[in-house]
Amino acid sequence: MQPPQSTCQPSAAPLSWWRFARAVVTAGLLLPLMAYWAADQGIDVILSLMVPPIGAILLLVMLNLALTRVVPKLAYSVEELILVYGMLAVGTAVASEWMDCITKQVTGYALFATEGNRFAELMSPHLPRLLFFREDTHLKDYLAGGGGWESLRANWRLWARPILGWTFLTSSLALAMLSINSLMRRQWTQQERLSFPCIQFPYALVEASGPNRPSLWRDPALWYAFAAMAAIDFANGLSFLYPGLPRINVRFLGDLNLLFTSPPWNATGWTPVGLFPFIVAMSTFLPTDLMASMVVFYWLRKAMQIVAFQMGYPQGVFGGGYLVPSPPYFGEQTWGAFLGLFLTALWLARDHLRAAWQRVRLGGSDEGDVKPRWALAGLIIGWAGCVFVGQLCGLPVWFGILYIGLFLAFSTALTRMRAELGPPTHEMAWLGPNQLVVDLMGTQGMTHRRLVGLSTTFYLFNRIHRTHPMPHQLEGMKLAERGGADQRWMAVALLLAAILGALAAHCVRIYLGYRWGAGGDGWAQTSVVNDLLTNPRRPNATALGFVGVGAGTVLLLNLLRFRLAWWPLHPVGYALAMNFGVDYYWFSLLVAMALNLARADVFHFDQWAVGVDAVEHRQIPLRTVSWDGTLRSVLYGNRSIGAYRAAAT
Repeated sequence: MQPPQSTCQPSAAPLSWWRFARAVVTAGLLLPLMAYWAADQGIDVILSLMVPPIGAILLLVMLNLALTRVVPKLAYSVEELILVYGMLAVGTAVASEWMDCITKQVTGYALFATEGNRFAELMSPHLPRLLFFREDTHLKDYLAGGGGWESLRANWRLWARPILGWTFLTSSLALAMLSINSLMRRQWTQQERLSFPCIQFPYALVEASGPNRPSLWRDPALWYAFAAMAAIDFANGLSFLYPGLPRINVRFLGDLNLLFTSPPWNATGWTPVGLFPFIVAMSTFLPTDLMASMVVFYWLRKAMQIVAFQMGYPQGVFGGGYLVPSPPYFGEQTWGAFLGLFLTALWLARDHLRAAWQRVRLGGSDEGDVKPRWALAGLIIGWAGCVFVGQLCGLPVWFGILYIGLFLAFSTALTRMRAELGPPTHEMAWLGPNQLVVDLMGTQGMTHRRLVGLSTTFYLFNRIHRTHPMPHQLEGMKLAERGGADQRWMAVALLLAAILGALAAHCVRIYLGYRWGAGGDGWAQTSVVNDLLTNPRRPNATALGFVGVGAGTVLLLNLLRFRLAWWPLHPVGYALAMNFGVDYYWFSLLVAMALNLARADVFHFDQWAVGVDAVEHRQIPLRTVSWDGTLRSVLYGNRSIGAYRAAAT
């Protein structure tokens, strides 16, 4: 019995250059709209499955269905739609959180400097002119607002320098990430067979416009869900316009912390009960053990807060912009967890990396794939570009190499995590290299200029990472693999998307500044610099010890999962729950688990049989089957297969 196959067959002929060009032009025309959407409605881009690219590809698929009936020769192929979606996802990711971190700072220190905030004293003299405005000359119209595209066109020379400087930084980083994905793609998609939950719906949309036209549009479940959500939104819209009408609350239902009024039980802080239908729907793609692990470790985090309060420790935040570690060291535990996930990924891929290095030395690549030599060259060039920007900020070369390397290690672990399990969000509050570097080295030997650079230019490395582009790059590559598109075309398209997305986002946000007035003043970053200058940090052995605790916990959980078939706790659940983000949707995970367990086929013998047959067909012994019928990461020698959800016969 064979595992289920996709009904969408790739085209026999490779994608022609003009179809590739049409896909790139289509995505390029849509990216400014995606950038505007991300800037105007930030709530729509905080999920792993961002709304703007899904909305755009849905409209494009509907247009394509009409083209296939009227002018079939002009209809987009499946490969083209995959390229368009991949570009829109990566471009939107770049245009979201990264641009939030960048654009408010570019002019903030020049426009909002006062004697009280000390911008002119603490920040402006140490900012690289390539990236920031130090004086407010010619920026009065931008501060006041009331203009628009005319103001942007009249002042484009003023903005060319910072736009190109920041685009160089983000594009260098995107190139390094794309190169890592190119080197690791076959390991993750073909050797480990990670499940890529986040691409299932986009691929279903693209597939529905293909030559075989599966019955997605005739699936009653799709329309029932659409009708239910549309009814709720319509009712709540009427309630907003006419407050006398009842409202259906489907977001935050309450706060459990309000039930406890005395210490230490109220030390848990905000504990919302959130019911988000879209997260419940997305979570149905997740393995039950992951959802259970996220909830268990979330409440373990709350228990840690109670214990720390009982022991007399003040409650800190998750690393925090002020980089003051405090018990229970959640930021440090999270860093350790991601380093553990990174080390696990390297260990599982050791044979693949060894073979890739041989190809780098001797040349060659698989047909239609990016050559390992080119991927390694791209990694070096992208890494070097980021280090160059670091030098403009006063970072020595060795420091820049280490700093960028830490961020790329975190990004690699995050990308593999989402490819394997697809959590609804991956919000990591204030998690970044700054935290680890300060814990490891302290700040006593750092110059004023270096502290300013780490707090401003590299702020995007240390924020929340909800719209991190690297997972979207890998998902685009996986879509190309499933749809039969050439990986070289996709790599070029994804790099173009990062560049075009950054340029579009800069133009859109500068326009919004001229339209509504400048926003953001850089006060938070200035406060960090002032605090670190006033209170220098020493290396923190205790904080580094909790980094080791986080890494050790992940490695131990992985070992238990590989050895014990019944072990229910997933290390990714620990990595996600030790930081802020799961707070929003832990209750939605419980609802999704209840819905999954309510289905009659949760642990059908047929599912087990299909899974066993699928594994034995690949001549890989079945070691572990999770209790929800999903094959776990199965080790055979030094190879592994990622989660494979067997379908009922």
